[in-house]
Amino acid sequence: MLESTPAKYVRLTTLSKVLHRKRPELLPLFDDNIGYCYSECEGAPVPYEDGRSRADYRYSWLNALQEDLATQLPYWEEIAAIAPGPKLTPLRALDIIGWELGNRRN
Repeated sequence: MLESTPAKYVRLTTLSKVLHRKRPELLPLFDDNIGYCYSECEGAPVPYEDGRSRADYRYSWLNALQEDLATQLPYWEEIAAIAPGPKLTPLRALDIIGWELGNRRN
């Protein structure tokens, strides 16, 4: 909805970061680094396609992310459990690692 009727001064990445911080166990984060991991790196599960709407891309990305969490949940739980500081959710662990991997592409 935000992409089809954008609100002034509200960007999708900023909004997803705020919502993810409020519900880190429920709402995934999307930014350029996560986009790189899911769409640009070798073997990415959701490559960019000409003609696909942003909304359709986001649905495809969300399905791939859900599959990553579901099929690899024990590993994400283990990674989340070893993190120092506040308790992390598996989704938050996936986001942190994805962000770091995407950040290292340059």
